[in-house]
Amino acid sequence: MVASGRALCALLEGRFEQAGGLIEEAYRLGERAMPWNAAVTRDLQLFALRRGQGRLDELEETVRGAVQAYPTYPVWRCVLADLHAQLGREDEARAEFERFAAGDFTGVPFNEEWLLGMTLLADVCAALGDVPRAVRLYELLVRYCELHAVGQVEISFGAVARALGKLAATAGRFEQATRHFEAAIQLNQQSGARPWTAHARHDYARMLAAHGDRQKAHQQLAQALATYRKLGMDRWADNTLARDGSASPTGAR
Repeated sequence: MVASGRALCALLEGRFEQAGGLIEEAYRLGERAMPWNAAVTRDLQLFALRRGQGRLDELEETVRGAVQAYPTYPVWRCVLADLHAQLGREDEARAEFERFAAGDFTGVPFNEEWLLGMTLLADVCAALGDVPRAVRLYELLVRYCELHAVGQVEISFGAVARALGKLAATAGRFEQATRHFEAAIQLNQQSGARPWTAHARHDYARMLAAHGDRQKAHQQLAQALATYRKLGMDRWADNTLARDGSASPTGAR
């Protein structure tokens, strides 16, 4: 547990090179004591690592295998939905998302993985632009607005407020989204969650640009890009510039 916690913290802080070694170290220790738990933890942490590095395509086989191997652990289907959304596969992401949305998200067990799973689904919902489900997910998550989305003791997706900002923005609630994004930036900074601070700034910038506040969008995007580059998240930076180049500040490249 301690070794897994070290890897979790390295991932949360964006120390990706170090995280790879810590993940393997935790797996070697855990395999001797709790083989099933060790394998699940390793694969979830590898998902977080490859996501942070912008290399999710390398982990698709592992994620699909985990979905089949652990049918009573539905967080893996949340992970698969997020993987599809991140890789731009809207139809596949929607199919996985509907598995949960059709049952009003009761298919995500209310246990230590619930907040992580629901945050993953919030990102997918925003990527799909599903307004009715964004409203519902917001209702389910808003009471946890000051917490971090952590699956103990595996991975964290940073402040829940970032997911709430994306859901509110999807639902067209600009003022609510603004409050949540600004809270997410502060909460992630306080915890040292540098990648998630950058993601919150990036998400915030996209919403600001869509609402015509170009100057503030430029400021937020510039800071997000600077953090991506500093942490070696070059694929995130490059994809951000390719997709949101019209909102990027001069010289951000």
